[in-house]
Amino acid sequence: MQHVALEMAFLLDISIDLQQLKAFVEYENFHANISALQLLGNSKDEDVKEYLFNYIKNEKNENFQKVIAIWSLRKIGDQKYINKLKAIKNKLSEDQTGFGGNIMDPRVGTYFPSPKRAVENLK
Repeated sequence: MQHVALEMAFLLDISIDLQQLKAFVEYENFHANISALQLLGNSKDEDVKEYLFNYIKNEKNENFQKVIAIWSLRKIGDQKYINKLKAIKNKLSEDQTGFGGNIMDPRVGTYFPSPKRAVENLK
């Protein structure tokens, strides 16, 4: 239910306080991580931008989640943070990731970039 609530808030362009979402970003559930990171992209708060940027820099975080965080910063659209991402591009992983699953998963052919490539794709 929490995962669905996070997804709905994201799709409805609702902004949720960073302190409430941190628990989901840092929780050990992949789906909660992704949904909360996406939802952070609905915010324009400076602390959210900084949190996402630091999340991306943290080598302990998984590449898939980092790409979602990069896309959330892109959605926020603050050029200062886009430039900060471009400045650390060469420190980010080039290892691609994906949705996983089996051959019957409809996302199998979906392109999903590495964190470095996600930053290179920023305009």
